[in-house]
Amino acid sequence: MRKQLKIIEKKRVLNFHYRSIENWRVQFPQADRPGDFCIEVAPDIVMVFALTKKKQVVFINEYYLGEEKAVDSLVAGFVDPDKTPLATAKNELREEAGHESKKWVNLGKVMKSKYATGYCHFFLALDAVRIGEQQLEEMELIKVREMGLSDFIRHLRQGRINSLHGSLACYLALDYLKKL
Repeated sequence: MRKQLKIIEKKRVLNFHYRSIENWRVQFPQADRPGDFCIEVAPDIVMVFALTKKKQVVFINEYYLGEEKAVDSLVAGFVDPDKTPLATAKNELREEAGHESKKWVNLGKVMKSKYATGYCHFFLALDAVRIGEQQLEEMELIKVREMGLSDFIRHLRQGRINSLHGSLACYLALDYLKKL
């Protein structure tokens, strides 16, 4: 029988906006003393791969503070406590890209990280249509882009969508579309 580890204490060290950082003191069965681990506590997130009827991929170029530069990515956002992941995905597509879709495919979910709570949910929005302007939050700097599917696949393979969850969402969507 496998021995279990024991979480001794969870202590919030930083609380900011949608997320917090906690120090978790953990005793592993094989260790003489407990260890401390920094854990990000945040809501689940969604990632949206949107495709128009004309096979244009709708994606974004957003300023990533941690990278200190603008990068290509997919529409994404934190899941609000009173919304489902799908409802959040629909809202984020409308707000960040000014698009809507009536055809949605749930591509699954993965854990965010070994040192983070929650999941990242992946969605494919088919036959997306532009319905208006972006409705960005005050602290978002996002440009909407569209690219033909074959050019986008090349863009992806060149490492231009290089966040972990963003690239995984792309490959899950392309696998579903049988484009890999």
